[in-house]
Amino acid sequence: MTRLIDDRRVKVIIIGLMVLVLGIRLYIQYRYYYVSPTAPIALDRLPPQAYQEFHPNGIPGHPDQTIRQMKRLYSAMKCYSGRHNGQPASTDVTGFISDIYANTNAYGFRDRGAAKNLLSNADCIYSDDVNVRRQAQNFFPYFMPSTRPDGSSITGTRQADTRDVLAYTDLYFHSNLTWNARHTAAKQHPMGFFIVLWDNGAISRVPYEQTVFQPQSERRWVLGFPGQAGVARSAVPYTRYYRI
Repeated sequence: MTRLIDDRRVKVIIIGLMVLVLGIRLYIQYRYYYVSPTAPIALDRLPPQAYQEFHPNGIPGHPDQTIRQMKRLYSAMKCYSGRHNGQPASTDVTGFISDIYANTNAYGFRDRGAAKNLLSNADCIYSDDVNVRRQAQNFFPYFMPSTRPDGSSITGTRQADTRDVLAYTDLYFHSNLTWNARHTAAKQHPMGFFIVLWDNGAISRVPYEQTVFQPQSERRWVLGFPGQAGVARSAVPYTRYYRI
């Protein structure tokens, strides 16, 4: 009888410890999401000077500097292609970055420090992505797609009056999620734009509401931009895709 009671006490203690651990974990998650400076960004929690001093439209950061950086990125991508028998840099982004660091002079940089100025962006501190903000000083914030939204290669033929996207960044787009009390569902309050580098070297700001999602399969949808090769007429506008 005494042993049975002891076993019950052990079970109660174990269950109590499990509840305590769960409570601590939930508290940490709460503190992380709502209090931590690396929690998902909410523009109304940023210091006012972050977006009022430079950008009256409410988007924090310095997109003009990013556009200048993307112009240098275009030159570097052309250099890489010339050094690798016409291979697009987007087919091996890691190799592209490594090649710049290994051959700084060939890319027009005096040293690795100067090259890093091309491969990182201070505005990463404003990213919606917590992992980007954690590595803001060293993160390469450009998506360089090797395929079009329909899945075809950017080296293939394309429809007339379309262009290929060489790179883009979402640093100036913010979904501004608000969560329900249980943190099980969220609603977007999007604002901002994407900066897109096209295959002819042109750079444009594309408001989020002009972007579309192209289905590549039943479960895979890919972001696309107006005039981009591989975007079908059936592509779904951003606002309809997220039911905003």
